[in-house]
Amino acid sequence: MLLLLPNLLLIALVPKDYLPGDTVCWNLGDEITHIGIVVASKSADGKRHMIVHNIGQC
Repeated sequence: MLLLLPNLLLIALVPKDYLPGDTVCWNLGDEITHIGIVVASKSADGKRHMIVHNIGQC
């Protein structure tokens, strides 16, 4: 299921809605937004795609 929120922000609520190539963002707390890319590799249980991301300091 996908939700359409104000400002046309699309949020997928189930893992199967995320496809390789999708760009995803999430909140790490303290107003820090993090970005990742969904890749073709699957989780150990095979139920969802993995997300590639980098977190660190420049």
